[in-house]
Amino acid sequence: MGGASFGMHESQSRLIENHVGRSAPFWARHFGRLRDTFPDQLGDVGVDEWLAAINGVRPGFIRIEADEPTDDLHIMLRVRIEMALLDGSLAVADIPAMWADGIRQDLGLDLPDDARGCLQDVHWSQNYFGAFPTYTIGNLTAARLFARLREDKAVASGLARADYAPLRAALERALWTHVRSRSRAEMLDATAAGMDDVDADLSHLRERFAA
Repeated sequence: MGGASFGMHESQSRLIENHVGRSAPFWARHFGRLRDTFPDQLGDVGVDEWLAAINGVRPGFIRIEADEPTDDLHIMLRVRIEMALLDGSLAVADIPAMWADGIRQDLGLDLPDDARGCLQDVHWSQNYFGAFPTYTIGNLTAARLFARLREDKAVASGLARADYAPLRAALERALWTHVRSRSRAEMLDATAAGMDDVDADLSHLRERFAA
């Protein structure tokens, strides 16, 4: 049946990946098993050290490897280039230079080659324009939904002890059951999560990275 939108679809993976999968309760429960599975690599690593590593801020060239704070900077660069291509102010031949300038300005890095620059994505070569903004929409939506759903006592209690059944049930009731029968706006309204609200995402980033 498909989903309500690319942004809503992306929000579900980002919610689990970032808000759950990078959290302290998750790894307090699961790090021992990970270390037992990879003793040579993690035998002398503690859970606090692991959390610092997976939540570190390390600007890089590759979008899909980006940390949370710089992920949207990668996306915004692509959107600027895409908009310039579509309005005719940028020639295709000038994409590499604009990309290199953007990486330098946004992330403070000097791009070594186009393989780690404008050739790393397949979107434009497949005529797939307009997709990049949905990744940021997904990040914003994930933060807003997570903030709203954890106001439920059962969800909050489950998150604190790394029991994600209540969160899964809440997501199923609020979103997954409806699939395409409701728009993103309707589902967010139904959860009182609101729309186009960046406060939850900024609060999440400050809490995790500004401490």
